[in-house]
Amino acid sequence: YANDRLETDEAAMGRLLEHFTTSGESYQSLRNAYVVLTTDMAVQGNIASRYIGGIYIDRALAGQPNATAPYRPAPKAVQKRAMKLLSEHIFAPDAFSASPRLLQHLAMQRRGFLHMKGTEDPHLHKRIYDIQTSMIAHILHPATLVRISDSMLYGNEYSVSEVFTDLTNALFEKDLRGKVNGYRQNIQLHYVNMLLNMQSDGRFDFVARSNAMMALKNIRVWMKRARYGDPATRAHREHIEYLIDRRFDVANG
Repeated sequence: YANDRLETDEAAMGRLLEHFTTSGESYQSLRNAYVVLTTDMAVQGNIASRYIGGIYIDRALAGQPNATAPYRPAPKAVQKRAMKLLSEHIFAPDAFSASPRLLQHLAMQRRGFLHMKGTEDPHLHKRIYDIQTSMIAHILHPATLVRISDSMLYGNEYSVSEVFTDLTNALFEKDLRGKVNGYRQNIQLHYVNMLLNMQSDGRFDFVARSNAMMALKNIRVWMKRARYGDPATRAHREHIEYLIDRRFDVANG
Protein backbone atom coordinates (compact mmCIF):
# COMPACT_ATOMS: atom_id res chain seq x y z
CA TYR A 1 0.00 0.00 0.00
CA ALA A 2 2.76 2.46 0.94
CA ASN A 3 4.57 1.78 -2.33
CA ASP A 4 1.44 2.51 -4.38
CA ARG A 5 0.76 5.62 -2.31
CA LEU A 6 4.28 6.93 -2.87
CA GLU A 7 4.08 6.30 -6.61
CA THR A 8 0.78 8.22 -6.66
CA ASP A 9 2.36 11.10 -4.72
CA GLU A 10 5.31 11.21 -7.11
CA ALA A 11 2.98 11.37 -10.10
CA ALA A 12 0.94 14.08 -8.41
CA MET A 13 4.05 16.23 -7.94
CA GLY A 14 4.11 16.88 -11.67
CA ARG A 15 0.54 18.17 -11.65
CA LEU A 16 0.64 20.54 -8.69
CA LEU A 17 1.39 23.68 -10.65
CA GLU A 18 -1.47 22.97 -13.03
CA HIS A 19 -4.08 22.20 -10.38
CA PHE A 20 -3.21 24.66 -7.62
CA THR A 21 -2.53 27.88 -9.52
CA THR A 22 -5.40 30.32 -10.00
CA SER A 23 -5.12 33.52 -12.00
CA GLY A 24 -5.33 36.60 -9.79
CA GLU A 25 -4.53 34.70 -6.58
CA SER A 26 -1.31 34.09 -4.64
CA TYR A 27 0.67 30.87 -4.80
CA GLN A 28 -0.07 29.97 -1.16
CA SER A 29 -2.38 27.12 -2.19
CA LEU A 30 0.37 25.69 -4.36
CA ARG A 31 2.85 25.91 -1.51
CA ASN A 32 0.36 24.27 0.86
CA ALA A 33 -0.22 21.46 -1.64
CA TYR A 34 3.53 20.82 -1.89
CA VAL A 35 3.81 20.64 1.89
CA VAL A 36 0.83 18.27 2.15
CA LEU A 37 2.17 16.02 -0.61
CA THR A 38 5.69 15.74 0.82
CA THR A 39 4.22 15.21 4.28
CA ASP A 40 2.22 12.26 2.97
CA MET A 41 5.37 10.84 1.40
CA ALA A 42 7.09 11.19 4.76
CA VAL A 43 4.23 9.39 6.53
CA GLN A 44 4.37 6.45 4.11
CA GLY A 45 8.15 6.22 4.46
CA ASN A 46 7.95 6.29 8.25
CA ILE A 47 5.34 3.53 8.22
CA ALA A 48 7.58 1.38 6.02
CA SER A 49 10.60 2.00 8.24
CA ARG A 50 8.79 0.46 11.22
CA TYR A 51 8.82 -2.95 9.54
CA ILE A 52 12.63 -2.99 9.63
CA GLY A 53 13.39 -4.76 12.88
CA GLY A 54 9.66 -4.87 13.53
CA ILE A 55 7.89 -7.43 15.69
CA TYR A 56 4.22 -8.41 15.57
CA ILE A 57 2.77 -8.54 19.09
CA ASP A 58 -0.11 -10.83 20.05
CA ARG A 59 -1.55 -10.02 23.48
CA ALA A 60 -3.77 -13.09 23.61
CA LEU A 61 -3.72 -15.15 26.81
CA ALA A 62 -2.13 -18.59 26.97
CA GLY A 63 -4.52 -21.17 25.51
CA GLN A 64 -6.79 -18.56 23.92
CA PRO A 65 -8.24 -19.78 20.59
CA ASN A 66 -6.38 -18.66 17.46
CA ALA A 67 -3.59 -17.12 19.53
CA THR A 68 -0.09 -16.96 18.12
CA ALA A 69 3.26 -16.50 19.86
CA PRO A 70 3.35 -13.17 21.72
CA TYR A 71 6.37 -11.97 19.68
CA ARG A 72 6.76 -12.76 15.98
CA PRO A 73 9.49 -10.95 14.01
CA ALA A 74 8.40 -9.51 10.68
CA PRO A 75 9.39 -11.90 7.88
CA LYS A 76 12.66 -11.10 6.19
CA ALA A 77 10.92 -10.58 2.84
CA VAL A 78 8.69 -7.91 4.41
CA GLN A 79 11.65 -6.11 6.00
CA LYS A 80 13.63 -6.23 2.75
CA ARG A 81 10.62 -4.89 0.85
CA ALA A 82 10.38 -1.99 3.29
CA MET A 83 14.07 -1.19 2.82
CA LYS A 84 13.63 -1.38 -0.97
CA LEU A 85 10.73 1.07 -0.77
CA LEU A 86 12.85 3.54 1.19
CA SER A 87 15.74 3.06 -1.20
CA GLU A 88 13.62 3.77 -4.27
CA HIS A 89 11.25 6.47 -3.03
CA ILE A 90 12.86 8.23 -0.05
CA PHE A 91 16.65 7.99 -0.33
CA ALA A 92 17.18 7.66 -4.10
CA PRO A 93 18.91 10.44 -6.08
CA ASP A 94 15.61 11.30 -7.77
CA ALA A 95 13.50 11.10 -4.59
CA PHE A 96 11.29 14.16 -4.04
CA SER A 97 12.25 15.45 -7.48
CA ALA A 98 10.18 18.33 -8.81
CA SER A 99 10.49 20.61 -11.79
CA PRO A 100 12.41 23.87 -11.31
CA ARG A 101 9.30 25.70 -12.53
CA LEU A 102 7.22 24.23 -9.72
CA LEU A 103 9.81 24.99 -7.05
CA GLN A 104 10.24 28.60 -8.13
CA HIS A 105 6.50 29.16 -7.71
CA LEU A 106 6.27 27.96 -4.08
CA ALA A 107 5.73 31.51 -2.91
CA MET A 108 4.22 32.34 0.46
CA GLN A 109 1.33 34.77 0.57
CA ARG A 110 2.37 37.86 2.46
CA ARG A 111 0.24 38.77 5.46
CA GLY A 112 1.33 41.99 7.13
CA PHE A 113 4.84 41.62 8.50
CA LEU A 114 4.78 37.82 8.63
CA HIS A 115 8.24 37.52 7.07
CA MET A 116 10.09 39.77 9.51
CA LYS A 117 11.54 36.85 11.51
CA GLY A 118 12.82 34.74 8.63
CA THR A 119 13.13 34.31 4.90
CA GLU A 120 10.06 33.54 2.87
CA ASP A 121 11.71 31.33 0.24
CA PRO A 122 10.97 27.59 0.62
CA HIS A 123 13.73 25.82 2.53
CA LEU A 124 13.72 22.81 0.24
CA HIS A 125 16.89 21.06 1.32
CA LYS A 126 15.99 21.31 5.00
CA ARG A 127 12.51 19.92 4.40
CA ILE A 128 13.77 16.84 2.56
CA TYR A 129 16.65 16.42 5.03
CA ASP A 130 14.21 16.39 7.95
CA ILE A 131 12.04 13.79 6.22
CA GLN A 132 14.92 11.48 5.33
CA THR A 133 16.71 11.71 8.66
CA SER A 134 13.56 10.85 10.59
CA MET A 135 13.55 7.39 8.98
CA ILE A 136 17.26 6.81 9.44
CA ALA A 137 16.88 7.84 13.09
CA HIS A 138 14.37 5.02 13.59
CA ILE A 139 16.29 2.34 11.69
CA LEU A 140 19.55 3.15 13.50
CA HIS A 141 17.99 3.80 16.90
CA PRO A 142 19.78 1.81 19.62
CA ALA A 143 16.52 0.12 20.60
CA THR A 144 15.81 -0.94 17.01
CA LEU A 145 19.29 -2.38 16.50
CA VAL A 146 19.22 -4.27 19.80
CA ARG A 147 15.76 -5.62 18.97
CA ILE A 148 17.05 -6.87 15.63
CA SER A 149 19.90 -8.75 17.34
CA ASP A 150 17.66 -10.12 20.10
CA SER A 151 14.95 -11.24 17.70
CA MET A 152 17.54 -13.20 15.68
CA LEU A 153 17.28 -15.69 18.56
CA TYR A 154 13.57 -16.29 17.96
CA GLY A 155 12.88 -16.10 14.27
CA ASN A 156 14.20 -12.87 12.76
CA GLU A 157 16.31 -13.49 9.64
CA TYR A 158 17.22 -9.90 8.71
CA SER A 159 20.42 -9.25 10.62
CA VAL A 160 22.02 -6.01 11.77
CA SER A 161 24.78 -6.60 9.21
CA GLU A 162 22.25 -6.84 6.37
CA VAL A 163 20.43 -3.73 7.57
CA PHE A 164 23.64 -1.70 7.58
CA THR A 165 24.67 -3.08 4.18
CA ASP A 166 21.32 -2.37 2.55
CA LEU A 167 21.00 1.09 4.09
CA THR A 168 24.54 2.06 3.11
CA ASN A 169 23.94 0.89 -0.45
CA ALA A 170 20.67 2.81 -0.58
CA LEU A 171 22.40 6.03 0.43
CA PHE A 172 25.53 5.77 -1.72
CA GLU A 173 25.42 3.21 -4.49
CA LYS A 174 23.31 4.91 -7.17
CA ASP A 175 25.44 8.04 -7.63
CA LEU A 176 28.97 6.73 -7.08
CA ARG A 177 29.74 7.20 -10.76
CA GLY A 178 28.28 10.66 -11.20
CA LYS A 179 27.08 13.86 -9.61
CA VAL A 180 25.73 13.82 -6.06
CA ASN A 181 22.84 16.26 -5.72
CA GLY A 182 22.22 18.48 -2.68
CA TYR A 183 19.64 16.20 -1.08
CA ARG A 184 22.00 13.24 -1.27
CA GLN A 185 25.00 15.22 -0.04
CA ASN A 186 23.07 16.17 3.09
CA ILE A 187 21.83 12.67 3.84
CA GLN A 188 25.17 10.99 3.09
CA LEU A 189 27.06 13.28 5.46
CA HIS A 190 24.37 12.85 8.10
CA TYR A 191 24.71 9.08 7.83
CA VAL A 192 28.51 9.16 8.03
CA ASN A 193 28.38 11.36 11.13
CA MET A 194 25.87 8.98 12.73
CA LEU A 195 28.19 6.04 12.08
CA LEU A 196 31.14 7.95 13.52
CA ASN A 197 29.21 8.98 16.62
CA MET A 198 28.10 5.41 17.29
CA GLN A 199 31.66 4.46 18.18
CA SER A 200 31.61 6.56 21.34
CA ASP A 201 27.90 6.35 22.20
CA GLY A 202 27.29 3.91 25.01
CA ARG A 203 23.64 3.41 23.99
CA PHE A 204 24.76 1.22 21.06
CA ASP A 205 25.80 -2.37 21.63
CA PHE A 206 28.99 -3.82 20.18
CA VAL A 207 27.18 -5.47 17.27
CA ALA A 208 25.93 -2.09 16.10
CA ARG A 209 29.32 -0.44 16.59
CA SER A 210 31.13 -3.18 14.67
CA ASN A 211 28.76 -2.92 11.72
CA ALA A 212 28.94 0.86 11.77
CA MET A 213 32.73 0.59 11.55
CA MET A 214 32.47 -1.82 8.62
CA ALA A 215 30.09 0.56 6.83
CA LEU A 216 32.54 3.42 7.35
CA LYS A 217 35.38 1.39 5.87
CA ASN A 218 33.30 0.55 2.80
CA ILE A 219 32.29 4.18 2.33
CA ARG A 220 35.92 5.23 2.70
CA VAL A 221 36.93 2.89 -0.15
CA TRP A 222 34.09 4.20 -2.33
CA MET A 223 35.08 7.82 -1.74
CA LYS A 224 38.72 7.14 -2.59
CA ARG A 225 37.77 5.39 -5.83
CA ALA A 226 35.02 7.80 -6.95
CA ARG A 227 36.67 10.52 -9.01
CA TYR A 228 33.64 11.54 -11.02
CA GLY A 229 31.22 14.42 -10.71
CA ASP A 230 31.26 18.19 -10.64
CA PRO A 231 33.35 20.33 -8.23
CA ALA A 232 30.61 20.26 -5.58
CA THR A 233 30.49 16.46 -5.73
CA ARG A 234 34.27 16.16 -5.43
CA ALA A 235 34.29 18.54 -2.46
CA HIS A 236 31.53 16.50 -0.83
CA ARG A 237 33.40 13.23 -1.26
CA GLU A 238 36.64 14.69 0.03
CA HIS A 239 34.73 15.95 3.07
CA ILE A 240 33.45 12.44 3.81
CA GLU A 241 36.87 10.94 3.23
CA TYR A 242 38.44 13.51 5.59
CA LEU A 243 35.94 12.82 8.39
CA ILE A 244 36.50 9.06 8.23
CA ASP A 245 40.28 9.31 7.87
CA ARG A 246 40.48 11.70 10.82
CA ARG A 247 38.60 9.26 13.04
CA PHE A 248 40.72 6.32 11.96
CA ASP A 249 43.95 8.31 12.36
CA VAL A 250 42.95 9.29 15.90
CA ALA A 251 41.99 5.72 16.71
CA ASN A 252 45.34 4.48 15.40
CA GLY A 253 47.27 7.04 17.42
